[in-house]
Amino acid sequence: MRFIGVDMTPEMLARARTNAVNAGYAQTVEFREGLIEALPVASGSADVIISNCVINLSPDKATAFREAFRVLKPGGRLAISDILLTKPLPAEVAQSVSALIGCVAGAETEEVYVGHIRDAGFVAIELQRRPVGEIFDLASHGRSCHQRGDHGIWRRASQGGCGDDL
Repeated sequence: MRFIGVDMTPEMLARARTNAVNAGYAQTVEFREGLIEALPVASGSADVIISNCVINLSPDKATAFREAFRVLKPGGRLAISDILLTKPLPAEVAQSVSALIGCVAGAETEEVYVGHIRDAGFVAIELQRRPVGEIFDLASHGRSCHQRGDHGIWRRASQGGCGDDL
């Protein structure tokens, strides 16, 4: 079994490689530099893709999901933890650098996000919600953004047809 990690920054790749060596996984884990919109992985080569709060940072989520679909083997699985919104963010929050750094500004509503997954070709999409509580605070501006979305939402999707067992 082989695992491939992808990151866009050399610093995170170096850190990941060091952690893999220290944990004794250097023989089974490989790290590659790349973007989620252009994965440095062969088509139809992965059984599973796992993403932890990264896709909402992509400026082109539709392309990121098409890339995931391309990389997966037929019947492959996609598991994501990400932030979704229950309603659109106010413009001042969506354009805030603090919201971008806090992984909130790039978040989309569930309808739009799941639409990208479907449009990429995935089927058997399951969502598991976890309430976010207070996710973002603009205290320095005297405002706060509470209950704007869900955190830890796991989306599982499959390339397979009806009856696939996730």
